[in-house]
Amino acid sequence: MLEIRGLRHAYDGRTVLSVPSWDVAAGEASLVLGPSGSGKSTLLNVIAGLATPTEGSVRVDGEEVTRLAPAARDAFRARRVGLVLQTLHLVGVVSVRDNLRLAQRLAGCRVDD
Repeated sequence: MLEIRGLRHAYDGRTVLSVPSWDVAAGEASLVLGPSGSGKSTLLNVIAGLATPTEGSVRVDGEEVTRLAPAARDAFRARRVGLVLQTLHLVGVVSVRDNLRLAQRLAGCRVDD
């Protein structure tokens, strides 16, 4: 479950993201659409714990990501988050599957077959 409350993120005093409230239930899918610069990547970065919002909270399965210390955020990301970016930065000499396995190993997770 994803719960967002009062989320705001600003760069140099300019608000680039504002999400008053948003819930996504376990097993539910949501789509985030918007033009370039509308805050989509910022939203994903905040949810994944890669960025700290200016205000508000993000909870994933009851764990408040926005309040975690940096090391705890890293551990949360390793256990719970997977991001596929528009531009893939993969190791070119191995397959996509092997790139995913490498990421699992580096995160200290069990490697899927």
